[in-house]
Amino acid sequence: MKAKFGKNYYIQDRNHVFMQHFGVTTFEYEIGKAEKITDWTMSMQPDTPPLDEVYKVTVVQHFKSKFGTLNIVQDVFVTNHEGEWLILWSYK
Repeated sequence: MKAKFGKNYYIQDRNHVFMQHFGVTTFEYEIGKAEKITDWTMSMQPDTPPLDEVYKVTVVQHFKSKFGTLNIVQDVFVTNHEGEWLILWSYK
């Protein structure tokens, strides 16, 4: 993901979409139960090596906007790499 989006761009663009376009004033979220996945790959490219231990957590964000409540359901993938937890982005 770092190769596709810079951190500042991602934060500013996501903020712009929700606050400016949708008029979001508040939000809540729910975090589901973690599910362990083995042999996870980020994309369907054949040269992408699989990761041995990844956890999938479904997150539901509830945005209160000028159009009513918007719900976004997104699977978030994380792995521990050399003692550091990293968020992974699925491009499948």
